[in-house]
Amino acid sequence: MADIELDKSRTALLMADFHSDSMGQNPIVQERRTFDRAREVLTRARRAGVLVIYIVVNFRPGYPEISDMNQTFSTRKAAGVPPAADPKTLIHATVLPEQGDPIIVKHRVNAFFGTDLDMMLRSQNRDTLILMGHATSGV
Repeated sequence: MADIELDKSRTALLMADFHSDSMGQNPIVQERRTFDRAREVLTRARRAGVLVIYIVVNFRPGYPEISDMNQTFSTRKAAGVPPAADPKTLIHATVLPEQGDPIIVKHRVNAFFGTDLDMMLRSQNRDTLILMGHATSGV
């Protein structure tokens, strides 16, 4: 495979939905060594000076962001499980953020909808994105 050259000053690594609860017990994640591979990419990105941004799904107490008609997240609301007080606690221990890493909290599948992700990327002049995560097709 040919080497890929990226301008690290214009690149961001997006660590999307590396949730302990949804990925931690997934047999496919285990079989493919997803966390180990993600940690390797994360380590190399940090070493190269690439901006790392984490993206997690979380809500306010009572889930006011979720309509009963929301097919993706309404079951979470109905279950009554309290949201995480600190979004960092949602992230799997293998790929935890470091001090200063931004954590974007999203309330929909798309990480750009209703968040400040776009503003953060634009203000940092990041136009090359490396996207890693669980079911990233919606991000």
